[in-house]
Amino acid sequence: MTNSLTGGGAERAINLVSDELWSRGLDIALIAINEGPEDLVISRAKRFPLRREKGDSFRNELRTLREFLKITKKRKGDIFVLNCNLPELYGIFLPLHSRIVVVEHANPSWHYRKLLGLLVRWILFIRRATWVKVSDHLTISNLPKVNAVVINNPISENFTFGVTVQSKPESHRLAYVGRLESYQKRPEIVLELARRNALPAIFIGDGPEKEFLTSRASLANLEVKFLGHISDPWVHLTYLDLLVVPSAFEGDGLVAVEAILRNQPLLLSDIPDFRRFQLPDRNYFKDLDQASLLLKEFSKDYTTFIPPSEVSEKLRSQRSIFKIGDDWIKLIHKLS
Repeated sequence: MTNSLTGGGAERAINLVSDELWSRGLDIALIAINEGPEDLVISRAKRFPLRREKGDSFRNELRTLREFLKITKKRKGDIFVLNCNLPELYGIFLPLHSRIVVVEHANPSWHYRKLLGLLVRWILFIRRATWVKVSDHLTISNLPKVNAVVINNPISENFTFGVTVQSKPESHRLAYVGRLESYQKRPEIVLELARRNALPAIFIGDGPEKEFLTSRASLANLEVKFLGHISDPWVHLTYLDLLVVPSAFEGDGLVAVEAILRNQPLLLSDIPDFRRFQLPDRNYFKDLDQASLLLKEFSKDYTTFIPPSEVSEKLRSQRSIFKIGDDWIKLIHKLS
């Protein structure tokens, strides 16, 4: 069960996993709660979109929950995998005999609904849910001492390694890929870097801060493009673009993972969640002043900001969809 068929790294990962398990002959059903477009990765598993829309009334929330329970009753699933917070909330209404797996994608989880998250997770804990985290640096929020299985998010076997340039780039740009929200992702940092350093920028993604960022860019007369949600953002980036990922915290950091695998020049916020990739110091920044100094180096020689090949090779072997499929099969057999 997932938030929607498209969105971020968590949604992409569950699409890949469900498709891989389906290809191995498992009877997989993918339930997506929210309305949304198709992802670049489309699972071949049986899909049940509940089509909940943002801002739904309480009456429609109940309708969506009833539809979910109707589907799960009809399917009579053996194991229910809850991928992110909203599926966890729905999951507490599953029949008492259900075997439940909860996937932790980021710390802290439930940061917008802390009390609700605490209640939901304790109910799932009491119901003896199995916990999976997508990286060994994570804990299970609200239940930090719970034992969890580590299963990384996968990369599609069709993923294109290396930067693809459809036309010759004209100049250096800053690039941002991800959700436009300030609590975790902090896209406003990229906008401020564009202003301070008089650089053009592109923003790929959507979210609650889009209108504010667009207005701010217009008032400052910045050369900025907001491309919205795009299934494959990498086709819009060139080797002269510096991808800046300014997150305050991350779970798996799939945007950073994919950028490393594509040899995209990269600058990450200096947080433990990104330091685990063990990139050179020049790929990390602590504040705007340090980032501006690094941008001057980037303009002189962009190649020094390309992630080292040994890091890319390590990630490639860790994230193979075949390896991740094996990890999930082992867990399923253990629970069966």
